[in-house]
Amino acid sequence: MRFTSTRSNAQLKPSSALTNTPYCNPVASNEFVGVANTIGLPSQHWRETVAQGQGNSHKNHRSFRHRSLSNAGSSAKQRSPSVRCSSSSDSSDKQTPPGTMSDGGAAFFESLLETSRKPPLGLEVEELKLDAEKNKDEGFGDEETREDAAVLGLKHGWNKDGGEGNGASEAELQGAEDGGRKNGSGGAAPGGSHSLAAGQKEGEVGGGANGGQSAKLGATVGSGGGSGSSGSVPPPDDVFYVVESSKDAGVDYLGESTKFDMNMRDIRTPWLRKFDDVDLSSEKEAAAEAEKAENMLRNLGLPTHFPQGQASRGIFCSRTVNLRSITTIGYDMDYTLIHYNVRQWEGRAYEYGMDNLRRLGYPVEGLEFDPDLVIRGLIMDKERGNLVKADRFGYVKRAMHGTRMLSNRAISDVYGRELVDLRKEGRWEFLNTLFSVSEAVMYMQMVDRLDEGLLPPDVGRTDYQGLYQVVAKALFRAHVEGQLKAEIINDPERYVELDPDLPTTLLDQKQAGKRLLLITNSDYQYTSKMMSHSFDRFLPKGMVWRDLFDMVIISARKPDFFQKNHPLYEVVTEDGLMRPCFKAVSGGLYCGGSAHMVEKALGFSGDETMYVGDHIYTDVSVSKVHLRWRTALVCRELEREVDALACGRAHRERLVQLMNQKERVGDLFNQLRLALQRRGNGRDAQTHEATALSEKELTKQMTTLLLLMEQLDKKIVPMLEVDGEYFNKRWGYLSRAGLNDKSHLTRQIEKYADIYTSRVSNFLRYTPFMYFRSPNQSLAHDRSELWPESSLPHKPPPPEENAASWEAIAFSGEPGDLLIAADERQRVATGG
Repeated sequence: MRFTSTRSNAQLKPSSALTNTPYCNPVASNEFVGVANTIGLPSQHWRETVAQGQGNSHKNHRSFRHRSLSNAGSSAKQRSPSVRCSSSSDSSDKQTPPGTMSDGGAAFFESLLETSRKPPLGLEVEELKLDAEKNKDEGFGDEETREDAAVLGLKHGWNKDGGEGNGASEAELQGAEDGGRKNGSGGAAPGGSHSLAAGQKEGEVGGGANGGQSAKLGATVGSGGGSGSSGSVPPPDDVFYVVESSKDAGVDYLGESTKFDMNMRDIRTPWLRKFDDVDLSSEKEAAAEAEKAENMLRNLGLPTHFPQGQASRGIFCSRTVNLRSITTIGYDMDYTLIHYNVRQWEGRAYEYGMDNLRRLGYPVEGLEFDPDLVIRGLIMDKERGNLVKADRFGYVKRAMHGTRMLSNRAISDVYGRELVDLRKEGRWEFLNTLFSVSEAVMYMQMVDRLDEGLLPPDVGRTDYQGLYQVVAKALFRAHVEGQLKAEIINDPERYVELDPDLPTTLLDQKQAGKRLLLITNSDYQYTSKMMSHSFDRFLPKGMVWRDLFDMVIISARKPDFFQKNHPLYEVVTEDGLMRPCFKAVSGGLYCGGSAHMVEKALGFSGDETMYVGDHIYTDVSVSKVHLRWRTALVCRELEREVDALACGRAHRERLVQLMNQKERVGDLFNQLRLALQRRGNGRDAQTHEATALSEKELTKQMTTLLLLMEQLDKKIVPMLEVDGEYFNKRWGYLSRAGLNDKSHLTRQIEKYADIYTSRVSNFLRYTPFMYFRSPNQSLAHDRSELWPESSLPHKPPPPEENAASWEAIAFSGEPGDLLIAADERQRVATGG
């Protein structure tokens, strides 16, 4: 219960003495405590009074901490005659509606007025008129003010002897431990003035607005006054604490560190008493509170699941990550913090590469950049001049020779006995990043020229592997010679896609206490220009991109940066001049070095660090394998992938339905075929009923079933060929290979990236304190259709709950799980 001053015309004047008041009931007793303090009764007096009226019943109510008489000093402690009162009784089932005074409280006020006596402080009260019903009707005692420490002020002050002092003013903050504030009081001698003593402890003052009001209310008349700071709730430091020490941190039930978790203090302040009655032990109550939380998110204007309410902007979790326990976050720059327009950037890189091939004598006339020819996650077979898409096991599902797609039969002939093995780097080249797009397009187009016999014999090797080496060198020169980057520096608006939310995201992380690193392979001039262009305009005034990072490493030479030690240089001038350096320090700008140097300089290591990048191998795989850092992959194509999955959902559901129909028809056909086989060998069929079928009837049934399966195949085959065309007409979905399996790319992401998303600014919605939990991993045997209801130990939940659970997987799993969720909802709803 809290008492807060209200604006009232009631005046406190010297009056008759107050007499003992019996303890009315648990509701009124708490109100009595506050009023006793308000008019100056010592805490001992009200405790004795309660004991007389109710025995030890008051022990069931946690006592308030009250000011002692010594705090009063020589000046009288004036109280506001108008107070808001409420209670939170454990013994009453009837709850007082917000904005009203309880009936017990109203009755108590009336009895208090009738049985008043002189306060121990010597304050004479002549008249104290509080209309209980009026207070009740006017809404004194709402939820907010129940939790407020008393903010009390008077136009007039009285001295210790009861004399009125002209020009005196007072503002008081009552309840040091009730609201995290010390007492402040003021009074006046007759005709004099006495300024307010605001006895606040540093660090105990809350951030609410009522602190200023407390002084304002009491400073209406005279020169004396005071200031205070308080709020509706105690200061956060009084209620919460953060586990900052690794020694004090533990692990939770999912095995994640609890470092930097926020917890409630063990000391139960009176403000926390309101939560004593909160019982979330039942699932029903917990579910209700969760629904309230979701509604409050909406009321606050925050999307409840994904940034901007778009699933394509979600952060998807492969391995559980407690972001609170992450102390250091490192970022790559290109295609991570800086996103390029792929058609512009990679198209220009393609043009520079083709110019280099032309100078070498290669026929490149008539060739144009086609970004839709390839997608991330494909694998170049440098021995055969092919580009393939493999599933998670390495089996090739789709393939293209040059720019011509191969049939299923051709794929079976070429790769039927082979698996893709990325460890054989001499043959396989994985397209890890969008930087690989221009290289793959160049190579596949030049394969066509090689097959057409257009390559002159004097250009060098004319096999597929030699051709790849030539293409790779031509494109590498385009990057190294600096022409491309110089063009981008001069016209960043053309190549860079700005993200206004990105600087805010990093600023939130930094202000949450996380150390931020920038580790990029780009040189200083390019890095400085790109970061200034993309960040500075969106940062607070006077702040630049360098202020976000505790350390910047340029020309890092990843992936060696995570595995080996290289010389360290410090960048000392704005134009990029460097000097040798043997020790990195926080706030520095360096070239080269190693991850171990950075760890030592900033004092972090292992899984309290997360690195965010777009390259599966250079950024994500190596940092996880060699340093055990947590990892996040940025894959901008996810936005288009998730949208494509949503667009193709109806197509996929229809396709799965046809496949299931064929499976049931095929099952019957196989049983009849086995019965026919047994009959031909003089054996009985599987059942008496099957044995009783005539050979003619068996033949007729099998013929009908075969024709039906052929008709189903005619529908299924073309639907399979176009499955995923919403993302890419040649290769289908990014995350899928075949009808139901995951692509090799998805497998790499699951293995090396703890979380993955389309852009860094998606972290803004999830806050720096998010706990990312990986979804339940479905297994082949873990399907509800395998469990007949009669064999289950418990009755399964109704279809609506099943559908909701699968929807949850769609929210937290990989993009491909959106389709799995849809398939399962359809199956559950139809009883299939």
